[in-house]
Amino acid sequence: MQVVNLSIQVKTTSVVSTEDIVLIVQRLIDVGLDDASKTVRSDDGDFDSARLATELQIEAPTVAKQPRVLVVVQGGVAEHFSDNGVDVEIFDWDDYNVEEDASKVGVPAQFADIATPNGVPVREVIGQVASSEISEPCFTSLLQSGVTDYCNQVCGGGECGSGPVCHYCIDLKTHMPAVAG
Repeated sequence: MQVVNLSIQVKTTSVVSTEDIVLIVQRLIDVGLDDASKTVRSDDGDFDSARLATELQIEAPTVAKQPRVLVVVQGGVAEHFSDNGVDVEIFDWDDYNVEEDASKVGVPAQFADIATPNGVPVREVIGQVASSEISEPCFTSLLQSGVTDYCNQVCGGGECGSGPVCHYCIDLKTHMPAVAG
């Protein structure tokens, strides 16, 4: 099952409580889903969108809190702690600058929009797979060691994204590392 977390900003000029806004948004969802059900039953209107809407399992809206990341540096080593669902990448210029050119790895491609303007290198991507992520021998050794679901060992699911390969370079169909090539 695909899980998508949406964030919707709601603005109003009215003086209304946060709880009332949450109730209004829930009512809008309920009315929209009811309308979609009627469209599916009558086969009149945008049937495909209505059918998809009726298949969605939408949780009740909640007020989102600002995601938090705490980076702790001790002895030149950075460690991070974050709320669930926060995508965090730590890039260390010191390590990057001492690595051999062939083994230098930038940040994952999903950080390109914030990394590139700040001069931080981004991993080269071949198709949907970062070329530096995994090699055929590494993939083979995982299989030989009995690993059949690498996805759940890395993040446990829920960070899949929308492409064929997640940002950890794991194939969403096989749950094993995608092989660069």
